[in-house]
Amino acid sequence: MSKDTFETLIQQAEKLTPDEKLSLAAQLEAIALQVDPEVVLRSRRAKIQACKQEILELAAKYGADRLRIFHLSLSEGGVRDTEVNFLVNLKPGSGLL
Repeated sequence: MSKDTFETLIQQAEKLTPDEKLSLAAQLEAIALQVDPEVVLRSRRAKIQACKQEILELAAKYGADRLRIFHLSLSEGGVRDTEVNFLVNLKPGSGLL
């Protein structure tokens, strides 16, 4: 794909509504999954890393620390799985409720 074509696609994508952008992202992820499932997992890890500070601040607000990801995978059959599971330590006096 030429640089001009790519730039045109980016310009068009910037005009999409938020819902259309989410739909496009899902479609692109499905295409990437067909090519290489590891690409999708790396993308998800990158998204989590980009939000790391926000995630840590939210966890601290509720008395959680030492966050670790213990489940980040694709569902069987390549079905999109957007769930991420964190393992945390709760500070004394903190609870799930």
